[in-house]
Amino acid sequence: MGNKEKTESLQADIVVIGGGGSGLVAAVSAAEAGCKNIIVLEKSGRPGGNTYHGAVGMMAVDSPAQRRLGIKASKDQVFKEAMEAGKWTVDPKLVRAYINKSGDMIGWFESRGMKFKVDSKGPFSGGGRPPIGHGFTVRQNGHKATKNEPDIGPGWVGSTVVEAMLKDCDKYGIKVLTMTKAENLQTDEKGDICGVVAVAKDRVLHIKTKAVIMSAGGFGANKEWLAKYYNIRGNFYTNSLGSLTGDGLKMAAEIDAFDDSNLGHPDFGLGLCHHPWSFSVHRLMTRPDMLLVNKNGERFMDESFMGGLGRQPGQICFAIVDTKTINEIKAKPGFLVGTEWKVEEDEGDIKGTEEDWVTNLDIDLEKESAEGKKTWKADTIEKLAQQIGAAPEILKATVERYNAFCDAGYDSECLKDKIFLKAIRVPPFYAILGRGFIDTTNGGINVNERMEALNKNKKVIKGFYATGDNTGGWVSRNYAHGGTSATWAFCSGFIAGENAAGYVLNGKR
Repeated sequence: MGNKEKTESLQADIVVIGGGGSGLVAAVSAAEAGCKNIIVLEKSGRPGGNTYHGAVGMMAVDSPAQRRLGIKASKDQVFKEAMEAGKWTVDPKLVRAYINKSGDMIGWFESRGMKFKVDSKGPFSGGGRPPIGHGFTVRQNGHKATKNEPDIGPGWVGSTVVEAMLKDCDKYGIKVLTMTKAENLQTDEKGDICGVVAVAKDRVLHIKTKAVIMSAGGFGANKEWLAKYYNIRGNFYTNSLGSLTGDGLKMAAEIDAFDDSNLGHPDFGLGLCHHPWSFSVHRLMTRPDMLLVNKNGERFMDESFMGGLGRQPGQICFAIVDTKTINEIKAKPGFLVGTEWKVEEDEGDIKGTEEDWVTNLDIDLEKESAEGKKTWKADTIEKLAQQIGAAPEILKATVERYNAFCDAGYDSECLKDKIFLKAIRVPPFYAILGRGFIDTTNGGINVNERMEALNKNKKVIKGFYATGDNTGGWVSRNYAHGGTSATWAFCSGFIAGENAAGYVLNGKR
């Protein structure tokens, strides 16, 4: 890693490890609170982390955007929902902290020129509660959609926040050092934080500091840890950057601050996908009117739920569909509201996503089935079974049993809603590979509501703060609200920066 014979000594009031959305917000928050000498260490070549391309929106309560519309969302109600989703295994003080701060964060971002819209129809607006989802109707800062991932990527909330924070880093003189990897934390005889050792391309940095904010992200790219802690194995897709291997947690473990009992999210299997291949084929295979089978050719779930992959051989599945259903979907794409299919409204520069994806479907299906690696096509179910490695007699029996449910309008096996029961009889038939999807991992460092990191005895490690995906206790494997990860990242970062600055400047905790 770097030339270890060349060393450089630096001093900082605060060192932020990780230049993702959480770390950058923490650095700017600390600067606004009065700290002058702040260094951000980012081991990759570009700041932003997963936040940059993955945080499409965030949730917030009592925000300026809601108040402009006269929406009165209750912090108490959202808090109760989060605690019940976590079955009260999460820390109520942490949950309260980010929910109470969330509306203020929207205002803080809007003071930097962003203009948030409230999502009144999307996944954040269920349960009869006023909507709490926040985002943009069009991509910001000139970013454009891509063919294979038109509904995520730069231009939404994550990258917009990162770009605004980088401008503030320039404004406040915050040093953002890319290609610089933090190696370990230094503590004094009392166990309090006193420094960081980092390795850049051409030198080793010994940074003396009064406080460290750990914002290094999760371990979504660490296959060994994913298998160990989440039983995620086999063929899966992670949206995490390759740099997210748990470095922050490894450093925390060296000073007795790593706790694997608080790891929450992801619930592997709920994120069924066909990524990173054709977006149109992904949209097709994740619809509830598919038949999902495991690699043995056996059905294993109600397809409208999209879970259960963790129990299946190789943790993969195949969506089985015939030409008749594909043609029906192309004629009437959309999403389900109640018991009717609706066409999604204009979503900015992804105009008509739910309609437009089908325009490339035939081309993408033919291209992938010709390759025969992730989509397969056959004139009989038996031939299709051979292509995916299943026993022909098993897949044929599975399809015949499923067709009987479709004919009867009653799924006695899994009780899938009859609106989604579509028989598989008209060739050619297709099998589409499905695999589990995760975007990040959460947990590992316990923190209090001030974002002070705790050791295994739940005692504060003075000068050590943690934020975002490095922290546990705020979410379980039951994800309460869409956008919570982004909200937690930003809110925990702000709170940590503010409190770290108070500790550095005034010795106050």
